[in-house]
Amino acid sequence: MDIEEIVNYIKMGKAKSICIDRIILNEYSGFVRDLTIMDKMIVKVEFNVYGYDVGGFSIKIYYNDFDLLINSIEDYTGKKVAEWMNVTKSNWYPELKQENDFDQSGLKFKRDLAEKKLNLPKGGISYVIPEGYWKDLYEGLEKW
Repeated sequence: MDIEEIVNYIKMGKAKSICIDRIILNEYSGFVRDLTIMDKMIVKVEFNVYGYDVGGFSIKIYYNDFDLLINSIEDYTGKKVAEWMNVTKSNWYPELKQENDFDQSGLKFKRDLAEKKLNLPKGGISYVIPEGYWKDLYEGLEKW
């Protein structure tokens, strides 16, 4: 992948976005994390239970500089742009390679979110969680 492909999807694509990373994280083995670059210098990070694409945690991170956004994702993923995958195009989904305790994974995720230990891309000027359960959990209004 390259910057031109990213910009083309953001500016001319149907959804005005491009998913550039989809993985199962070791620390939350029952969750799939998606990274999507959206129009207006926004990165959306989503964590969904394996096999589902709705109902999980999402956050939009707003940037005021496109190069900073790209560098932030490179630092976060440990991958350079050339190593990113166009998940929007391929629709690739990771394979679950081991037995997972979804309850334990979910509890760890909720605890890390509530304790503000969830690792997210850095450098954003604003981090916005949509209204609802996950935002309430993050703000301490909901117990995990």
